Amino acid sequence: MCVRTERCWAMLAALAATLACGGPAGPESAASADARIKTYSVGGTLSGLTSTLAVSDALVLQDDGGDDLDLTANGSFSFATRLMNGSPYAVTVARQATGYTCAVSGGADGSGGGTISRANVTSVAVSCSPTPLPPPPPAHYAVGGTVSGLSGTVVLLDEGADALSVSSNGAFTFGTSLADGSAYKVTVSTQPSGQSCTVSGGADGSGGGTVTGANVTSVTVTCLATSSTGLFTVGGTISGLSGGTVVLQNNGGDDLTLSTDGGFRFNTSLADGSAYSVTVAVQPPPTNGYLYCWVTGNGTGTIGGADVNNVTLLCSTLYGQAGWGCQVGDGGVLTGWCVGDDGACGGGMSPQCVGMATMPMQYGYCQSFDSTWCGY
Repeated sequence: MCVRTERCWAMLAALAATLACGGPAGPESAASADARIKTYSVGGTLSGLTSTLAVSDALVLQDDGGDDLDLTANGSFSFATRLMNGSPYAVTVARQATGYTCAVSGGADGSGGGTISRANVTSVAVSCSPTPLPPPPPAHYAVGGTVSGLSGTVVLLDEGADALSVSSNGAFTFGTSLADGSAYKVTVSTQPSGQSCTVSGGADGSGGGTVTGANVTSVTVTCLATSSTGLFTVGGTISGLSGGTVVLQNNGGDDLTLSTDGGFRFNTSLADGSAYSVTVAVQPPPTNGYLYCWVTGNGTGTIGGADVNNVTLLCSTLYGQAGWGCQVGDGGVLTGWCVGDDGACGGGMSPQCVGMATMPMQYGYCQSFDSTWCGY
């Protein structure tokens, strides 16, 4: 029990001083110590944005791979998490602002990083510049013109492709548009029956030219009855093509490429009394076996005041193997005999050989027309 004396008052004062200077610890003493630990902020300045951004378009910065900070406007910035002295920091761009390219510089190392040195970091600089927009795709323009005098169906090509079937007079336009500066050339791929169509117009006067910043509408296709021109077409049918591609010629030229069965007609018309001769210029490329095409009827003759429509061609698959073959007579035509090293065909004439004495040979293999093979 302390009596109110000068000695008692001195003891009380000493106890109070001891507690104030961190005497015997109570529950609050650790927290008080933490509060006295000094921390420092990391930040800097953002520049280069031309307007305030929407939050969804914000620039996202990170410090040491975390502590994301979204920025939508120019000015100073500071990360939420403060760091103790000696802690490393490294400011990076986690996500670019929409429409901008931003780069980090400054800080102790010149690239947004360094170590806390008993002071807030304010020297990080983030500079943004608008991202250049990619150039727009080149403008594309249609190629077309007009057809007149047509009474059937004509097939047109542009630069040898983009086939367009036209069955009525008037305007036409190819399906594929062309970039500015591209070349175009309209030609007739298949003439209409009983007519001859010619191409004119375009920049060069014959259906060709260069696209110059506008749709091409000046190509003219004029069709006339062959009887009125004194010119006649040569054509016919082909079968068995089976997806291959064959090139035909008439009189050694006027190449005509076919890839489907059906009717065909050469582009160049001939005068009455002219000779014609249809041949296979290029056989289909080899696949599994060889698809071989040949003229089977009416391949040669003389124009007699009308279109020729009865030339026929047949395509079929050739098979062959060493030791197999067909006997061939003068001029490379089949004699009708098939021979094989195992006697499968050697016992007599193979059915596919009979009656085919005029079939040309190619690749040294035999033509098949039924299930009996001279080669395989």
